Amino acid sequence: MRPALLCGFLALITITSLSAQRFGSTNGVDEIIMSGHEYVQFDQNATKYFWAVDLNIFQPTQKSTFQELVFNNGLLIAVSTPDANGYWYLASFKTYDKSLVITELNKMVDKAKTLATNPQNKYQ
Repeated sequence: MRPALLCGFLALITITSLSAQRFGSTNGVDEIIMSGHEYVQFDQNATKYFWAVDLNIFQPTQKSTFQELVFNNGLLIAVSTPDANGYWYLASFKTYDKSLVITELNKMVDKAKTLATNPQNKYQ
């Protein structure tokens, strides 16, 4: 009975992962969308806005500081690790006004660029 349950569970996980998309209607952003931007709001679903932050704007210790600020902030949720382009995907619930999230993102980016106290690559 255990092997049958295990096979069924694995089949369910495989089907779910194949049909799931990372975000509302896209799989992320590319270099064209991010060019010239520190971050962009690129997608949404029924409950969340999705944001991409270009971590290449930071020095290594600044990047770690920014990640720490995001993890300690109540508005944003990390939904990925940084991808191959150095883009980190975050989400915010639609219950928070988008302008509030933009203000907080600006504050965190500015603070990370001036406060580089965390060790390099803390979350990678």
